[in-house]
Amino acid sequence: MCVGLSFSSFYWADGNQLFEDNTIMESQYQLDLIGPVGVYFVEVISRQGKRVFKVLKE
Repeated sequence: MCVGLSFSSFYWADGNQLFEDNTIMESQYQLDLIGPVGVYFVEVISRQGKRVFKVLKE
């Protein structure tokens, strides 16, 4: 992901927020999804801007 992360939100495929983390300051972030198999979205806001990543848990 981006260097200098500052805020991330994690969403179910239906748009409901799963959780958020505003303490990420690393250039890489490992996510352990405990939820069921399916599609998730991660919104990352950093100094470089905002990006949304689609995550597929199999």
